[in-house]
Order: sequence, then structure tokens, then C-alpha cells
Amino acid sequence: MEGYVIFYYTNVAQEIVKAVRGKRSQAFVNKRLGLSFNQVAKWETGRKRILWTDFIAICQICHCDLTKPLSEVLKFNGDISDFGSLVHRLVGNARMSEVSMHCGSSRFTIGRWYGGKICPDLCAILSLIDSFQSLLSEFVAALVPIEKVPCLLQEYRRREKQKRLIYTYPEIGGVLRALELKKYIAMPKHETGFIAAQLGLSKKREKFLLRKMEDVGLIEYEEKKYRVKTKRLDLKGDFEGVQRVKSFWSKKGLKVLETFPANVPQDDKAFAFRLFSISATAKKQLFTKLHEFYDSVKLIITKDDEVPESILVLNVHLFTPSASPDRKSSSHDDDRN
Repeated sequence: MEGYVIFYYTNVAQEIVKAVRGKRSQAFVNKRLGLSFNQVAKWETGRKRILWTDFIAICQICHCDLTKPLSEVLKFNGDISDFGSLVHRLVGNARMSEVSMHCGSSRFTIGRWYGGKICPDLCAILSLIDSFQSLLSEFVAALVPIEKVPCLLQEYRRREKQKRLIYTYPEIGGVLRALELKKYIAMPKHETGFIAAQLGLSKKREKFLLRKMEDVGLIEYEEKKYRVKTKRLDLKGDFEGVQRVKSFWSKKGLKVLETFPANVPQDDKAFAFRLFSISATAKKQLFTKLHEFYDSVKLIITKDDEVPESILVLNVHLFTPSASPDRKSSSHDDDRN
């Protein structure tokens, strides 16, 4: 890992430790840690890196809930002190050489992380969150006030602006995927209408969306084509915004269902339906299976190292009909026969 990158994550770690400590004195935290010397000062000035287990201890002493951002942002629901499982969750199926390149540690050391024999430091964990999850600013913002971590503040605000744009124009997610397609990458230059054709948009709408995306740094125009500039965005956090995105793609799916001819190949569409009654026990099992299904889908997508050739939308609706009663119906509609 380049020296500047190490320096960057070291600075971020320092600011996070200070933010977690808050108004408590270094002496207070040192005493609670059972230390007779000012170890906290060394961590906060970068003279010594803080181990993940020590960071957990500081969070506990300062009543800072580390479990919540790990669970809600990174989807890690295991024991936070089980750093081996945490590293596995962060890097997924990445090769050890790739992990080594991003965090600056040897493959031997990383193997010992996996085995729970050597504890990684906070800098290494932050680099893995950033490199393999692209959720560093979101994770930190869920842990401490992001204003207390100046290193990440500008990036966080930029990404929030990008997310708000997607909430407003949900098609943008599709535009980002279209720019990754094999056909677009092979084009010598951008062709207006290509993206529109992939998403069922007008050329005017395509131009409008590209301009908006370029304004907030989601994409950039380089060598006569657009390319995705930003890292993965976690859209969670704004319930209404996320609902708009889900609603848009659900309506898109409904339109496809209503208009697609029956002779379209099954590998281009798949619509299933089942209405049933179920016990509380089986309902719980069903939701567990649904989560497992989503995890398996994510794994297939993550392990797909070929250049994308098509765009797919996966909508799954599992709900109780009474959750949304028909407002047009009334008591006069009942028992007429």
C-alpha cells in the first residue's frame, strides 16, 4: 500500500478515536483501560496504531455503540471481537493477494487474521471497509458525528448529495449499470441513445440524467465516453428516498409484466406468483429463506468477474394484502350477491 494511503487511514483512525473519546480526558480513558502511561495520546497522534480489540474497549468505555454501524451499514451481525469473521465479511471472496495490496499487510499476516491469531489494527479494518465495501464514510457517520472526522467530511457530503440525486431520479442506478456494459465499453465514443435503449428511456431523458450525474461527480466524461467515477453507494438511511427507488423499479417491473409478449425467452424475464395462507412458524422460516436467497444472489453477482452484458432488475414482493387496503372499496361492495 502506498505511503500516502497508509497516512490517510492513519489520520482517519486518529480522528475517529478522538471523536469516540469525546469530552472525556485521555487520563480517564487510560485509567479505565488499566494503563499507567498515556497510550491514548499515542493512538490519537499516530505514534502507535490502535488494535481493533483496543478500539472496541474504548468504544465500550465511552458508551459508543460499535455494534450498530457494523450491523446496519456493514451487515456484520457476529461477535465484534471476532476479528477473523469480520475480516472475512468485509473482503468476501477476494484473493489474499488483493487484500494484501489494499491493506499493506503480508498474506501471512492476513492468514493469521482469518485464523484469529493476530488482531488487525483499526487502520487495516478501515482500509478493508473502504476498499471492499466502499462504505467508510457511512460507517463512520453511523458511529460518531461525521463533523468530528474532518478527513471524511467532504467525501461524506459528496456521497450524500449523490444519494439524494438517485432518490430523486431512480433511473440513475440503471444508467450506472449501462455504463458498465460490454457493448458500451467497446464503443469508440459515446452514442446518445444507447443508454436510453437499455432502460426504455427517451434520448432527451438520457442526456438530462447524464448531465445531473456529472454535476455531482457520479460519472465523468473521459476520452469521448462516460465512465463511473464514484464508489458503491449505500442508499439506506433515508426511508422515503429508498421507498421511491423501490417503487420506481417495482412499477417498471409491473409495466414489463403487462406489456411483454408471451414469446419472449424465459431467460429474459421471470415472473412468479403465489397466494397462500401460512402459520407463524412457517412464516418465520420463509423470511429466513428469503434472506438466504438474497445472500446467494449477492454472492453470484460479487463472484461474476466477467464484463457485464445485460442489465437485470430483481424485485421480490412478500406482503400481507391487508397492509394496503383498497381505498375505493366500501361496505356497499360486500355481499351484493
